[in-house]
Amino acid sequence: MISENPNPSGYTFYPEKKVFIYYFTLYAAFLLFAVSSLLAGILAVLQVEHSFVYAYSIAFFILLYLFINRWVGYKKTSYQILEDRLVQNLGGLFYQNCSELLLKNITHIGMSRAFPEYQLFGTSRIFADAAGRSNQEIVFIAIANGESIEESILEKMRVKGFSLKKENLQAQLKQQWTGILWDSLSLFLYVLFIIGVLALNIIFDENLKNANFHALIILCAVLGTLLFLYCLYYFFLNRSALYSIYEDTLVEEKNFFNFYRTQMPMENLTDVSLKQNLIKVLLGLYDVVVSCEGVGKEFYIPNIREGENIRALLGTLIVKAKDQQKNEEENSQAEITAPESSSIITGSLSKPVFQESLPNSSSSENTIPSFTFELAMFPKRVYFLASFFLVLTLLYTLGITLA
Repeated sequence: MISENPNPSGYTFYPEKKVFIYYFTLYAAFLLFAVSSLLAGILAVLQVEHSFVYAYSIAFFILLYLFINRWVGYKKTSYQILEDRLVQNLGGLFYQNCSELLLKNITHIGMSRAFPEYQLFGTSRIFADAAGRSNQEIVFIAIANGESIEESILEKMRVKGFSLKKENLQAQLKQQWTGILWDSLSLFLYVLFIIGVLALNIIFDENLKNANFHALIILCAVLGTLLFLYCLYYFFLNRSALYSIYEDTLVEEKNFFNFYRTQMPMENLTDVSLKQNLIKVLLGLYDVVVSCEGVGKEFYIPNIREGENIRALLGTLIVKAKDQQKNEEENSQAEITAPESSSIITGSLSKPVFQESLPNSSSSENTIPSFTFELAMFPKRVYFLASFFLVLTLLYTLGITLA
């Protein structure tokens, strides 16, 4: 859902309600049912009475809270694409916050389509990471017209000095299947080892002699099957990965059930390094690590053969992009200062160039409601929900005690 913003330099849009609330609730219910079943199985192994009652009761209360939180949060959620930044307004049952991300600091801009959300509703997820703090991220979830919104953000970034034309393709890379197989196998064996150690501790623990070993075998089989399916998905997802190196952009695409695309402007990348462990040395494979501006910002191109050549290529393109951006900034600065000096000589009073781009703090405070303002507007709702959950907790405790 997109609506025009009174600010002519941008627009505001909102998540799709049926996805943001109802689909999320169904998805959460499925996950909670699976986790509750595993928890009930663990409690059954330990011979805890009413294990399924405990597990599913907790899941029910969590799901109820998630649904109410999403319902309230939908009214507080909106996204904005402005001239120089992205704005994300989020909220929930007891909170509300506003996050902003300057376009000039973006290191990653991407889009993902989750299965089966995209097939059912056609909605996507747009995300952007920025240089600076490691947790500085903006995420637009459950949005329609994801392609056009992503292109709008890219166009705003081009105005701010990024090239992002994706011309002059330099190289296209795919991960080698031997490296992906080793990564999947090592993950499978590592987690399987942990499951085995926990199972042996239960078997040989003197305090757990009366453990239900039949339930333990079933639980280990279920966990092992889930682990195998995840490793299989991990293998084919990385096998589908395609890395495209353009003169001004680094692009990653993955498409196996879920679709991911990440674009990184060369201007905000810093340096490139290589990593190898013993197995990958024997296989002749490299992991290329691309560092971005900011703390904890790294991007991996794993399991490729021509690691040295790719490192040299990326290093050259990064230096070239930064030099070109610096020259363009110097030229634009010279064009801006020239009219100012001439107006001063003639005695005319010119308006400061950057005055119009400065944010109006008073207007932003009026348009973005605070947490205190929300509580003042809806005190009855907050007190009712708090009382409701308190009564449910007391009834649940009473029922468990009587049981």
